[in-house]
Amino acid sequence: IMRCPGCGSSNIVDDDLYCQAQLVCADCGSVTFLHVTLQRKEILGGCCVLASCRQQRWPITVGTISCLLNGDPAAVGEVYQEMIKVLNIQAPTFNKSTLYVYLSFYRYKVSLGHVPEELAEDSKGLTKRAIALVELAADSWIVTGRQPLPIMMAAVYLAWQSLKPNAQRLKMSLEKFCKLAKVQKSKTAGTRITEMKGMLYKLGKEIPWYKEVLTPDNVVSLVGDILQHRFSLLRRALKSHELSLLEKCPTSSSSEVSDLKSPSEESNPQTQELTQNWGKRVLFAPPCVVNAKRKRAERPPLHVTGDEEISDSEIESYIRTPQEARDFAMMQEKLFTSNNESS
Repeated sequence: IMRCPGCGSSNIVDDDLYCQAQLVCADCGSVTFLHVTLQRKEILGGCCVLASCRQQRWPITVGTISCLLNGDPAAVGEVYQEMIKVLNIQAPTFNKSTLYVYLSFYRYKVSLGHVPEELAEDSKGLTKRAIALVELAADSWIVTGRQPLPIMMAAVYLAWQSLKPNAQRLKMSLEKFCKLAKVQKSKTAGTRITEMKGMLYKLGKEIPWYKEVLTPDNVVSLVGDILQHRFSLLRRALKSHELSLLEKCPTSSSSEVSDLKSPSEESNPQTQELTQNWGKRVLFAPPCVVNAKRKRAERPPLHVTGDEEISDSEIESYIRTPQEARDFAMMQEKLFTSNNESS
């Protein structure tokens, strides 16, 4: 027998006053018997699967469950959050960088059973190094607005080189690495590698104990040290870049000092022209700012009245077929005749 959780009464009746059918207690009026749709029940089952996978540390996302159930991701997330709160479930979460590398790493056949020993790498160490590179790339805006596959491929490639930076690995190109790992090369992965090497080069220059000449090509050997001290190196690099900008700009010149401000702080059109490429003056900036698209020059609006003269050559350019030419000649003849009759 169904009883009201509020007063304990068994006098539960149907309430048809609302667009959705529900059960109401006739004694106290408590509405705690809401009708649950089949879709919500399916979402609840999917959330149970999601919580179980998360407890097993499987990288399953809410979007995956909603796609399999053909449901709304917002509804799935709402039911999932409510479920873990009511049941007091401790389900770990996964960030994007961990998910990208974890899901795609097993496509790379670089373990000892697939490649020679000097080229083989442990899966745990490679995954950990690649995740750290993706997180560092996210801190320097490289990941912003980018597809995950090229970012992940560049991170795995640089991680594989940096774990054992011998001559054989450093000379191997991305194309040969993809053939070795039996994966298809991404078209933009080479660009992401160049960007990551540039990021590592900017941070590697701040390492005080490295006395040799550092270039983006040989910075791979310092990836371990850069990742270990990345927070302090980021602070040092940003401070050094700021000091170099201040040295180039005299303090007495207000126009050049205002050139360091962001576009949101500028209101004068003349100073806005100076700050169009502000992303190239900072150490790290989003790709859409560094490689900003040039705006089209706005053309002045044409003042059309309808009384403009049309030349014969322009009219002839609109005529395409002999039939159109005959029709135009006939129309001209009729206009000439009608004008003579009216006069």
